[in-house]
Amino acid sequence: MEPIKVVKIEFDNEILPAQVTLFRGAVNSLLGKERSDLYHNHLKGGLRYSYPLIQYKRLNKRAAIVCIDEGTEAINEFLNTGAKHIVLGDRPMELTIGKITAEKFNVEVSHFRTRYHMHNWLPLNKDNYTKYSTLESIVDRAALLNRVLTGNILSFLKGIGLFVETTLDCRITSIEKTHMVTYKGVKLMALDVVFSSNITLPLSIGLGKGASVGFGTITNKKS
Repeated sequence: MEPIKVVKIEFDNEILPAQVTLFRGAVNSLLGKERSDLYHNHLKGGLRYSYPLIQYKRLNKRAAIVCIDEGTEAINEFLNTGAKHIVLGDRPMELTIGKITAEKFNVEVSHFRTRYHMHNWLPLNKDNYTKYSTLESIVDRAALLNRVLTGNILSFLKGIGLFVETTLDCRITSIEKTHMVTYKGVKLMALDVVFSSNITLPLSIGLGKGASVGFGTITNKKS
C-alpha cells in the first residue's frame, strides 16, 4: 500500500468541546462559497457520503485541523488566504497557528497489534442503541461494539482508497467513560474506549459518526 499524507494544523487558540462545530463553520465562512467540498463534506445535491478528509478538532484544549490524503491539498486554500480573523459563534477571534506537522503514514495490516485510545466515539444510532440496551450480556455488547468499530475502520479505508484482503481484527479492551452528547440535535451515547487492532492507523484522525467535528478521535494516550 502507498503511504497516505496527513497534515495536522494546531492553533494556539483554546476552544471548548462544544465549539468545534462553530470552529468548522467559522473556517468555512472565512473561505466563502468557492471553497472545496472537502471543507464541509457537502455537495450541491446534498451530503457527501464519504469519509471526511478535512476534520476539525480540539486537541490539548486547542483548535486544530487534521487533513488526510486529498484534504492535504485542499487545505492550501485556507493557508494561502493568510486570513487570521474568524467569528466563533458571536465571538471574534484571531487565529494563531502554533504548529504544522506533515507526515506520510503507512496504513497496513500487521502481525502485531497496536493499542489506541479513542475519545467521544459515537458508535450507536437510534436503532442499534435500542438493540445494545436490550443486550444483557457484556460479551454480546462488546461484540456489537467491535463490529461497529470494524465497520468504522473499513469506512476510513474506503475513504482513502485502500482495500485490505486480510481480515481486520478489532477488539475493544476497556470502556473508560460513557456520557451523553448532542450531535445534530440528537442525544447520543459517547464512549471513551481503548482498543487494539491488527491495522496501523494515523493518530488524531476520527472514526465513525461525527468524525469531521472531533468525535471518535484516536490517540495513543488517555484524554
